[in-house]
Amino acid sequence: MIRFSAAFSGVAAALLVVGCNGSAGTTPSATDTSISTSARLVDSGIAHPRFLRLMRTPPFPPPRRHRITAEMRVRAHAAGWQQISSVPTFINGPESELLLTDGTVIVEDFCTSNWWRLTPDSSGNYATGTWSELASMPSNYAPLYFASAVLPNGYVIVNGGEYNGTTCTNVETNLGAIYDPFNNTWTAVSAPSGWAHIGDGQSVVLKTGTYMLGNCCYNYQALYNQTAGTWTQTGPGNGKQDANSEEGWTLLPDGNVLVVNVSDPRMRSTTTPHPMSGNRPVSCRLTS
Repeated sequence: MIRFSAAFSGVAAALLVVGCNGSAGTTPSATDTSISTSARLVDSGIAHPRFLRLMRTPPFPPPRRHRITAEMRVRAHAAGWQQISSVPTFINGPESELLLTDGTVIVEDFCTSNWWRLTPDSSGNYATGTWSELASMPSNYAPLYFASAVLPNGYVIVNGGEYNGTTCTNVETNLGAIYDPFNNTWTAVSAPSGWAHIGDGQSVVLKTGTYMLGNCCYNYQALYNQTAGTWTQTGPGNGKQDANSEEGWTLLPDGNVLVVNVSDPRMRSTTTPHPMSGNRPVSCRLTS
């Protein structure tokens, strides 16, 4: 097992070194037509690997066919999971649960503008908590598969959506909204300048407390200034060599952001130092 782990680490390191080569994509304009909503490759536009190639983004999300069986419930209970005693009447289904700073959980009813809040009971038990309906998002915004985060001040920001609207149509929208939990209100948020699409973008709250958003289809990002309501674009040209498509971003204790590139055939892992640190981001770096 030790020999296997060592060998695997060596291969991973070699792939990371090889993976540092590449060319940054171009910055689109607000009128960019290179992203087709009917037929295209993976969001990043990368035509490989073949075994991960998605020749078309479905015009509608696939139906949910997963069924929870009695056997699954038994296994979940044995592992410590508890079923919530009651749930709201969702139109389409729950999506993108977020834990707020006050301990409550909010959940979107996907492809609608509706959100619900789960408040734990007086003992802090969510299984027997109560649900309440929140204010609705702007009427033209009903996303599915989007970027979101809870900001340090307790507000919630949502950007983009691979699908949008009550018909759940694939549009890679650039709409956005911010939620004020203290007044139960949503306010529209404009996209970064020139971003015609955000889609199922990436997001992370940096160590500085700044929210960073990634465009689904290119290799650039933007930082949000909540006070001013403005964006500062940080790429391309910041060292990140691959498109953001389908990535997960995780903030590390040292302030770096761990990124896993799912579009490259070598499946390399990268870390990008956050732009507020004053350091030039690098495209690939092996961490301990």
